[in-house]
Amino acid sequence: MSERFGQTAILVFTRTPVQEAVSKTFDPNTGKNGNQAIAHRLIRQTVATARSTRLPVFVYYDKPNKLESFGVHLAQAFESVFAKGFSKVIAVGNDCPDLSVDLILRASSRLSEQKLVLGPATDGGVYLIGMHQIAYERHAFIDLPWETAQLQAGWKQYLAVNPLGIVWLESFSDIDHPADFKALLNRLPQWSLLKKQLLSVLASMQIPLAFDRWDIPPVALICATPLRGPPL
Repeated sequence: MSERFGQTAILVFTRTPVQEAVSKTFDPNTGKNGNQAIAHRLIRQTVATARSTRLPVFVYYDKPNKLESFGVHLAQAFESVFAKGFSKVIAVGNDCPDLSVDLILRASSRLSEQKLVLGPATDGGVYLIGMHQIAYERHAFIDLPWETAQLQAGWKQYLAVNPLGIVWLESFSDIDHPADFKALLNRLPQWSLLKKQLLSVLASMQIPLAFDRWDIPPVALICATPLRGPPL
């Protein structure tokens, strides 16, 4: 078995759509069902992208627990993949639609040279964590300032425990707030399947569209409208 397929795996670490809709509001006009549907589309997009790399993919759904932190749950997910015999793990979430097959494969390639590869998010967090097992130190990993704007700085402190270099990938925005979701819809190209799916969700909710209408040609608006039967 080749190194690419034998040592590296992708970990998709995500909440369920229901949990995402509780934690985030993608569009305030869609209500709970609409936000769940948006979260479902974003999760499916991430999993499909990961699987298109042809690397082994493991999807780990986080389970909120007041007694355990996000860092503990993510550590457990990493450890579960390491326990399957993979020495390198590339973890991604569901909130960075700019994640691509090429980007994941480049992270995998860089992980063969360095022990830690990170994709920085514009808000101070990270959208990708590529880690070799020898760079993993459980307590330091759990104690990182997860879900804060200080996470990138925290990773630099992590090197005090593991004196290894970090490879930083290009920076991307993640989707945490309605303004992020609106910006995503405005920047996705017209041919994007994800854009069409998200437009379909918004149209099905029968709400004002979250993007600027003048950025979208009339044909796109027509295609996003649910089909209706003729009047009786």
